[in-house]
Amino acid sequence: MLPYTDNYIQFRFFFGSDANLSQGGFYVDDITLDMGDIVTAVQMQPETPAVFAPRVNVYPNPFNPQTEIAWEITKAGPLNIEVYDARGLLVRRLHDGLVVETRGTQLFDGRNDQGGRLASGMYLIRVRDGYGRENTSRVSLVK
Repeated sequence: MLPYTDNYIQFRFFFGSDANLSQGGFYVDDITLDMGDIVTAVQMQPETPAVFAPRVNVYPNPFNPQTEIAWEITKAGPLNIEVYDARGLLVRRLHDGLVVETRGTQLFDGRNDQGGRLASGMYLIRVRDGYGRENTSRVSLVK
């Protein structure tokens, strides 16, 4: 670090948590770098990063013939929206690609990937972002 003694150096540590928490899991604070006789303390307001698992809301629920999936992610980028049956089998991939917005909606018409009508029952809507964080919501299809 000696070549940088006359310069301002800033370190930033960013930690996340699993999808079970709505904010970051832990933080680093009070770091001291000893550079000999030069000691400078910098007082800064800690910045809490807005990190959360994707948010998902399905309405109407129960539904017939279609429902709207409202989603929100932390940062634009990869987004995956899938529908699973009660056994955990993938029945429909609604979206798998990049998005330029951080929130939006996706319609689900009660059909599988081949276009066939799904049976009445409970389904799981999984929304996953590019960081691997995901959230799941239950939805019921009634006929």
